[in-house]
Amino acid sequence: MRVIKFRAWSPYFEEMYPSDYDGDDAFLSYEFGNGFTLEILMPPGAYIEGGDVIEIDSRYKMDKNATFMQFTGKYDINGIEIYEGDILRNPIIGDLWIVEFKECAFYACLIGHDYETLLSPLDGFEIVGNVHENPEMIK
Repeated sequence: MRVIKFRAWSPYFEEMYPSDYDGDDAFLSYEFGNGFTLEILMPPGAYIEGGDVIEIDSRYKMDKNATFMQFTGKYDINGIEIYEGDILRNPIIGDLWIVEFKECAFYACLIGHDYETLLSPLDGFEIVGNVHENPEMIK
């Protein structure tokens, strides 16, 4: 059975928070509306009333504009978990791919070309960045 987990990009804090973040100062919480709540731990940040960060109490803050990315169940050549939004490099020819979730599956989309494939056959690729922290790689 595949593990279901997420990481979150906070545009307010400009930081990626992995699902295994072990801080204890604050968290990011998202309610999906079906009774499921996703919580991701985050370090404390500034509170701006009416802004993008909501202060739940003196310890907990939440970035309303966070982007959640799901773990694909796959690992790169270095054993690092691959999430949607990751940028992968083919170590043999050097082309770059973006991982996307669509049509109920994870796809790898070749940057600069109109080509995509299911993520499954792309064994041996390496994570070199992600679309949030390295937007220059997708231009």
